[in-house]
Amino acid sequence: DDTVYEVKISHVVPETDACHTGYLWLKEQMETKSNGRLQVTIYPNRQLSNSNAEDAEKVMQNIVQIAMAQIGRASCRE
Repeated sequence: DDTVYEVKISHVVPETDACHTGYLWLKEQMETKSNGRLQVTIYPNRQLSNSNAEDAEKVMQNIVQIAMAQIGRASCRE
């Protein structure tokens, strides 16, 4: 089976933020370790949502598959 799956990641921080850098690493790992069967697109800087809460709603609707959940001060900020 050579099916390729699309994975969308959305977050509200700018591309200069450490969280975005982490998502770039995750994208590389997912695409490499799946031998290209996972194609990951990252939507930074509020491109798809204006808040982490909106991103969470989009995950529940399967519009995006990965998003940030702010759980404390150590998390990436909105």
